[in-house]
Amino acid sequence: MQALALVAVVVALGSWVLYFRSVVRVQVSRTSAGHLLAQSTALILGVAGIIGSGGSGAALGPGIAAILLSAMFFALYSQRRTPVGELRVAVGQRLLPFAATSSDGTAFHTDALAGRRVLLKFFRGHW
Repeated sequence: MQALALVAVVVALGSWVLYFRSVVRVQVSRTSAGHLLAQSTALILGVAGIIGSGGSGAALGPGIAAILLSAMFFALYSQRRTPVGELRVAVGQRLLPFAATSSDGTAFHTDALAGRRVLLKFFRGHW
């Protein structure tokens, strides 16, 4: 049963590595079904490894690690959409006031744009 728990950790970590590799390359798919399947498999194998070993022994550590890695992946994946992602602004519509810090560290506020026509483009960024 220790082998199941170790396989679970390898599957969970492998999925994490591949997922963040795709994030760095800005190539994350919309559904990430493969990663979700891999994490589900790791979760099941981790639980099976722990149950099969009677909840003690060498399978306990890797089993818990796999369960935690999978749970963290599901928690983070559920937060992948930004809550303001559905906001739409029409051409000519007044700009809602906000303050931010520019890339060079200076403060910016929309009051500085009063009376001018402006095109704002927000970049969500990536790692």
